[in-house]
Formats: sequence, C-alpha cells, structure tokens
Amino acid sequence: MKTIVLGPGESRAIEGHAARIKASSEDCDERFFVLESVIEPGQGPSLHLHRRHLEAFYVLDGALEIQAGNETIPAPAGSFVLAPPGSPHTFTNPGPDAARFLGFGAPGGLDRFLAGLGRILGGGGPPDREALDELLREYDSALVHGELPDGPSSTVVPPGQGDRLTIAGNTIVFKAEARDTNGAFGLVEYTAAPRFPGPPPHVHRGLADMFFVLEGELAMVVGTETHAVPAGSFVLVAPGTVHTFSNPHDAPARFLSLVSPGGFEQYFRDLAQALGEGPLDPATISELVARYDFELPGPTTEPVPVPPVEPHREPAEDRPEPEPVSAPPVSAPPVSPERLAPAAGAPVLLGPGEGETVGSSDQRDVVIKVGEELMDVTWSRYAPGERGPDPHVHRQHADAFYVLDGELTFGVGPDQQEVRAEAGTLVIVPAGVVHTFGNEGEVDAMYLNIHAPSRGFAESLRARRDGREVGPELFDSFDPPDDGGLPASGVVVRRPGEGDSISLGPSRAVFKAEVGDGDGTFSMTEIALAPGFPGPVPHRHREHLDTFYVLDGTLTVRIGDETVDVEPGSFAVVPPGNAHTFANRSGEPVRALNLMAPGGFEQYLKEAAAAAGDDAPDAAAMARIASRYDFEPVEPVEPVEPVEPADAAALER
Repeated sequence: MKTIVLGPGESRAIEGHAARIKASSEDCDERFFVLESVIEPGQGPSLHLHRRHLEAFYVLDGALEIQAGNETIPAPAGSFVLAPPGSPHTFTNPGPDAARFLGFGAPGGLDRFLAGLGRILGGGGPPDREALDELLREYDSALVHGELPDGPSSTVVPPGQGDRLTIAGNTIVFKAEARDTNGAFGLVEYTAAPRFPGPPPHVHRGLADMFFVLEGELAMVVGTETHAVPAGSFVLVAPGTVHTFSNPHDAPARFLSLVSPGGFEQYFRDLAQALGEGPLDPATISELVARYDFELPGPTTEPVPVPPVEPHREPAEDRPEPEPVSAPPVSAPPVSPERLAPAAGAPVLLGPGEGETVGSSDQRDVVIKVGEELMDVTWSRYAPGERGPDPHVHRQHADAFYVLDGELTFGVGPDQQEVRAEAGTLVIVPAGVVHTFGNEGEVDAMYLNIHAPSRGFAESLRARRDGREVGPELFDSFDPPDDGGLPASGVVVRRPGEGDSISLGPSRAVFKAEVGDGDGTFSMTEIALAPGFPGPVPHRHREHLDTFYVLDGTLTVRIGDETVDVEPGSFAVVPPGNAHTFANRSGEPVRALNLMAPGGFEQYLKEAAAAAGDDAPDAAAMARIASRYDFEPVEPVEPVEPVEPADAAALER
C-alpha cells in the first residue's frame, strides 16, 4: 500500500470521467478507493446496483438527491450516503450549483469500473452496448429498470448526525462503522480543538489511515516529513508508517478519518469510557492500544521514509501551495489523543453583578462571567415575556442552563417539545439538538448559561454588542436543519435535588452534570459545605478550568497567596495551572456551584466519599485520592484552619 499526501486540488484524473482519484484500488491494496467528483445541476448516473461492492459518498459542497429504492432523500453538504452491496441506488444534483463529493468504494475495483465507463461513454455518440454489458458483468453490476429487485436500502446520515463523543473539547461523530460496511472501514468526522497536540507518533501494523481535511488546517507528521494540511488536502497513511497529527492553530480543524479495515472507530468509545472511570494506569493504556493496533515506536525505531506519489494538479492560479510547518512536538502517552491542555491564564474573582456586560435593558441583562476556550459562562436576567434566540442548533458544543431564580421555558428537538425549568434546574442541550428558550413566567428569571467548549459564544456576544456581524465562522450556531435535528431525548434535565449525590462528613455534593451527560465537556456539582469544612489542600489542575459560583453563605477561596471571602452571587474563575483551594470558615452552611471543564474530575469526589465512609475526610486523605486525577498539591501545604460554629461571630472579614 502507498502513503499519499495530496494538497487541495491534487488528484489523478480518470480518463473520460469527471471523477478524480485520491487513492486508487491499487494504491490501497484493493481494500478500497477514494475519489473526488463534481456533478453539475441535473446530472447523475442511471439507477444501478453493485452486487459485490459497497459505494459511499460524503457531500462536500452543494447538495445531492439520493434515490434509495423508491425513496428520494435529500443529502445537503455534510451528509454521508452508504449504498451497501445489492442496493439499487442513484443520485442527482437538484441544483442550482455544482455539487462536490468524496466517493468511496470497498473492496477495491469500482474505480476501474468508472474508468471503463468513462471510455465507453466519453467517445461521443451512442455507447457501445456490448462493451457496456461486458463491463457490468465484469464488475458484477447492473442497471435497474422497471420493478426494483429485493435488496438492502441505502442510508443517508444527515449533517451533524451520527453517534457523537466529545472528549476534552474534541468531537468525534460516527458516520460509518464496521458493522455498516461489512468490516471494510470505519469513518468518523473529527473536530480537533484549537491547539490540540494530537496523539503521540504511532504505527498501525495492519490498518490504513486516511484523512481528508474539511475545515481549518492540520499539521501532520508522516514518516520523516512534516506537512501543513489545509482544507481540501488528502492523506493516506500505509500500515507500518509512523505518523501523527495536531492542530497548532487558534481555530478548530475538522476532518474525515477513514480507517481500514473497520473497527478502530470503537477505540474512541473505549477511550471515552476509560477516561470517564478515572485516570488511565499503564496497564489499561497498554491493553487499550494493543486492542486497536496502536503501537508506539520504540526509541530505536527509525521513521519509515515515504515514497513520493506524483499527483495530478488542477489548474488554480490563486491556490496557495501547501508548505511544511513545524508541528508542535508530541510526546504525550496515548491516554490523551483528544486532550486539550491550554496554557494557564490569570485567575479572576468577580463580585455580585461584576463581569463584562454585553447587554442591558429593561427586558434583559447579560454579563460574561467566564470567557475561556474550555468554557464560556454568562449570567442573565430575563423579564417576564422576554424571548431568547430563535430556534437554533450548535454542531460542535453543548449548551446548558442553570436557573437561579424564576423559571425558563424551553423548546427542544424537532417538535420543539416544551420543558419548564424552575430555580435549581439544570438543562443540558447536546450538540445537534434544536432549541430555544424564554421567560413565560410572571417574575424575572435569572440563570447561568454554559457553553462548553466556548466555540465563540462570548465573542459573538461582544460582536453583537459592538454592532459587528456574527456568522458561523465566529460562533458555532446554525438555523435548524431540514430534518429537525437530533431528538429531544438527548436533552438532560435535572431538577432541584436531582442528580447522584455523596456525603463528605456533614457536607454534601449533588452532581448535576457529569462526564457522561450531554457531550461530557463540563461538569457541574452543587456543593453544600458544613460550617468549618476545611476543603482540599492547596492544589492546581494542569488541564482543568475550575470555577465556583456562590449561591448561599460565604465561601473562603484561596488563590495563590491571597485568601478572600466570597459572597453570594460572586464568581471565582481559576484557569489551569493556578494554585487554589476553598473552605467554609463561617458558622453557617455554604452552597455553591462548582463548574469544571472538561468533565471527568467530579469522579474524584465520588472516590473520596467512598474512601471516607461516614467519617469526615481530612485534607491529606483527599489529596492522596486526588493524585490519581488532574490534581497536583502545592507545597508547602498550609490548609485553612476550620473554626467551630460557636466562634463564627469572631471571624473578621
């Protein structure tokens, strides 16, 4: 099998046919082939079937109409179409613009069928019927006329749909799995978060790995070379070739990943499940990567040189030439293929009403409280009758709402199912679910709105405030798709008191959002701290954003060398890398929301509670448990001394 790196517009032409080959059947050891084709309005092949081959399409631009048996299905850009062997199918371009798509076939061979078809039909005049019949017999294919034969149906996966995982800000959407392709390949749509370092350089001994960049730009190490891989680029990595990828830029990069044979797509599910159970130990890592043909080259392993493949280049005067870039060094273990590790920023402490105001009127107030790539949080007030945005959908991030006072009414899903959320309720709307909201009550509604990861939410609010245009290139927000989007069943609604709960001595935590909820990109825990609760030892998180919003009482927060008392309505924002802790030094209970991004760290509290039993855990015991998570104690440890409730009045603020 060949390793191939093609820039935008590069391919090899099929004589007499509009399609252009990215990787031929010969290139891929007859496992599959990949081509790119442009179909003009009104064009498309006759209804046909292939008895031994599956055929698949990913629509890049424009739109297709797919005839699957007697059914016609629209396939706009972002759709994936799968026609299994024996499935009568065809497609047309309903116009008004040209449509462009990637085509896949498995096993190999249909690219040669297309080449033969091009020679027969491309000569002008009536086709040679005898030659056409012979070509159809050779590739076990047939034109379909009259009554449709029995056979499986083609399927269309609409844009943004498919099983979805989000791990530390990266999104994986499953388009085709091994069970769908008779084991030929798996295909996922992968969105790499900004500055994503990527997996470590690795080798698949038996798997072929394909990348086609849809948006943004990747940096790829293939063999001994590093390439800039902008949108429209194609990379095929042959088995045995050392490779990795990263996103060194400040914008997300979205690409298709096809792995053949199929089955590797399950790696992402197993990785997400393992990370949800806590940090991965070496034995778990070894078992996971071995199961999925993921081998880390040893220190003496030499990179495999990649033989050059001469591409066909489409004329394009203004097309920039892809040039090598310096990819960030990647030496992390495979525990973190989807891990985003932003640099530490400065902590922020906001008192009640403080923050960046982006909207203020009699009807509503909107204040940015947290503006980080991992998570944006706003505080808002809606007067009675105030409506929020029109129904919309986010394709790459979750949208969540925690009602502080009053009540919000949501419309979610294709049918805009009504959900009423009173104070103390959390509503999580996963990516792909259409939603809107408003205040239909008789009193003001106050709420926190969480977008995790940010995907431009806070910046879009600033743009609207300043009169600038807001489009999808700035903020991941779109009109509802024609099919209505994902069902409302994926929406998480946790009402007051609902959620798994634990006790830490007389203190209590209720988990409103965990790593398994929505897209798993943040966690929210309602903490009720008893008087004198000492809190954890001073510590830092290398990869987690840690924030606290005080609901009742006075929370003592220590950030660096400063210790401050935080009143209700205050927000403490601690980006990764900053030393901090918290405690309740008062004689009254404290209630607060602890929001962290990405999700997963909440499992630490569950372990701490299980280890402590009915006894109040001391700070050192909690630190030992937390060492298995993204928790680094800061030395010297000087825990906040608890006080007896009777002495609370003597505290000076």
